[in-house]
Amino acid sequence: MLDSGLVSSDSAAAALRMEHAGLLFCLCSVVVFSSVLLPVSALQSGSPERVFADAGEDAVLPCHFDPSVSPSTFGLTEWSRVNGPSLSTVHIVRNGEELEKEATEEYRGRTAVAEDGSLTLRNVTRRDSATYRCFRRGGSSVTVFVSLIVAQVSEVNVTVRELSNELVVYCECSSWGLKPRVSLLDAEGNVLPAESQSSVEPGDLYSVRAHLDLAKGKSKKSGIMVCQAEITELRLVKEKRIDISEKLSVSEAEAGPGYAVAATVLLVVAVVVIVVLQWKLEKLRAFCTRLVQQPLRGEEAQPLLKDIDISQVDTTGASEITAKSQHLFNHDQPLDGVKVSEQLAERDLDEMNKYKDIINRVGESENIPPSLLAGIISRQSLAGTKLDQNGFGLYDSNCFGLMQISKLHNCLEGGPFSKEHVEQGARILARLLRIMLKERKNWTTQHQLKGALACYILGEEKVLNLKDHENMDSETPCKDFANDVIARARWFANKGFKTLGNKY
Repeated sequence: MLDSGLVSSDSAAAALRMEHAGLLFCLCSVVVFSSVLLPVSALQSGSPERVFADAGEDAVLPCHFDPSVSPSTFGLTEWSRVNGPSLSTVHIVRNGEELEKEATEEYRGRTAVAEDGSLTLRNVTRRDSATYRCFRRGGSSVTVFVSLIVAQVSEVNVTVRELSNELVVYCECSSWGLKPRVSLLDAEGNVLPAESQSSVEPGDLYSVRAHLDLAKGKSKKSGIMVCQAEITELRLVKEKRIDISEKLSVSEAEAGPGYAVAATVLLVVAVVVIVVLQWKLEKLRAFCTRLVQQPLRGEEAQPLLKDIDISQVDTTGASEITAKSQHLFNHDQPLDGVKVSEQLAERDLDEMNKYKDIINRVGESENIPPSLLAGIISRQSLAGTKLDQNGFGLYDSNCFGLMQISKLHNCLEGGPFSKEHVEQGARILARLLRIMLKERKNWTTQHQLKGALACYILGEEKVLNLKDHENMDSETPCKDFANDVIARARWFANKGFKTLGNKY
């Protein structure tokens, strides 16, 4: 599992004791414990220097020190991540030798330290946002703190809504971690007087929209408009251009009385057509909802869920394939699958807590154990940390959001981290639970639940073709999806992912 910062710092101190045999043991102990066990607030006065980076890019964290001191005088340079549940070692250089094995697993192969002590962290993600400490020791010692903020910015989106006498142009952008500044510009680059609205979702997901009303028929040199989103801290600018010249123009024929009559007739016809089409679409939508995505609520869910206590559901947990893919090894004895699942769930807890309120509220409304939703989110997207800037999976570009819902089989609802998205995932799972109730009546309640989870990743056809429940996970990714999700859900149930008044 992950190496602790205490072990790394103890190793560094032990080497220094060998190099400087004249130092007393108690002095070495003071140095070790003062650099590891004290909280950040006790080690530094004032705020740490802030560094901003875009997800997927490399970040450089400086380690400033007295310029009169030569960098070569430092025999030890150690970078650590100091916030979070425990201290993590990022990079150690001792006497010119990099000690890669001393670093925590998630940082190995991603870091480099320059002569001046600055740290390069490659291919940063949202999980890398944290406070880091640079500790250098030689003839003198230096301790520097740096706060890394990693942003993830979506593409800008520009749309036009056409009304009778005006156009409304919308410019939108979302960003995790930093708030974008969204503007509408003309062809010459002049900022137009657009109105702006913004919102913040759990996990510091900022959504900003600017809109501008334009009157039709006004003479304009150019109908080119630019939708621009800027992240000042990153010096990042994203733009999208749109030409609305044709929509702005009104011809002389259109201005005459004959045009007004024709326009009125066309408007009446259009209204009638829209009403008829809307009525038919509503009937079709209602039919599809009943057929495919009807929620499982209230008493309908009780036959399967009323007797289920997630903490009592039998599970083998994660498979050895999953453990190795996450770089978890135990060379002394066989891996315990449940413990592996719990370690992976614990890794995602900080990110998962950002969506706890949404998950619990959806579990309450959809009558689905919130811990089960958390287990799926942990397995599918690592609590949202394995999504690209548009909210699609880094491993599967067809799957969207926290719960990795396939765009090939579903009309996606809401943003990647939104309540609407989690509700859609809960409804899909509820539908699969109902299928298991109907098609596998001879299975136990636990096996029906695991069957629904296998369906979530495979589709019901493959699961229903299995001869018995013993082969439930035989076709799922890493051959453990249902059991791994259950084990993670049992762990999350003890971390506040449950609704008041029930046993989930």
